[in-house]
Amino acid sequence: MMQTAQEKFFDFVKQSVLPGKEKAAEEVLAKSFADIDAANYDDQKAAQLKQELLPLIEPERQPEITLVLEQFKDTL
Repeated sequence: MMQTAQEKFFDFVKQSVLPGKEKAAEEVLAKSFADIDAANYDDQKAAQLKQELLPLIEPERQPEITLVLEQFKDTL
């Protein structure tokens, strides 16, 4: 189950997802949140999240999402 911070992050990212890629983005984020909840999230997993998520994001929003991903990673 998502924590409050995860829900806010998910909602924020969801607004930037390319049309038709919502399900894929949800799956990528759910996998990352599961890793976080299992205390199995590290810099390698953060890099993998970025690599998998950015292609699903609208190009003009990618810099903003990249910044948020870095901030999110630093809070863990």
